[in-house]
Amino acid sequence: LSCCLQERFFYTFLFAFFFSRLAVTLTMTNTITIIPAALENLDELAVLFQKYRIFYKKEPDTEGEKDFLRDRITKKESVIYLAKCEDKYIGFVQLFPIFTSTRISRLWLLNDLYVDEDFRKTGAATRLIEKSKELARETNTAGLMLQTAKTNLTAQSVYDKNDFVKDDDFYTYYWFNK
Repeated sequence: LSCCLQERFFYTFLFAFFFSRLAVTLTMTNTITIIPAALENLDELAVLFQKYRIFYKKEPDTEGEKDFLRDRITKKESVIYLAKCEDKYIGFVQLFPIFTSTRISRLWLLNDLYVDEDFRKTGAATRLIEKSKELARETNTAGLMLQTAKTNLTAQSVYDKNDFVKDDDFYTYYWFNK
């Protein structure tokens, strides 16, 4: 009987844990709003941008990062959306307009996507991607394009779940001036 009680307790605990986690995730997803970035929230965006760059092993450069983002916003060279949960900024996506000659159309390069570690698995990344897809539809472009590290399995999983198709036919090459 004691073995049955232990098993029953375990399954009750497992059930409660799963559904409480699900409830927290559903609640957070419902409270996440996506807004366009503006100069008014540059400081909050810059904090997230710095964390994103650190994730990619870049040295923090607080002033350089702020200047970069300020230029993108004021010159309208990119579209940046922020994810907000209640009064806290928790993530962002930055998209750059590019062209695709083979489709004779515009395309959006989803260049940066970041969600603060404490808010991952809340649906924030999906909400940011959905907003990016909405932008692509509204601007009548061919779609979205992105790259991610081969080792970033978490990001790959997010992109797979959001209907991105991995390109196995092309290599990416770079030439850097500095």
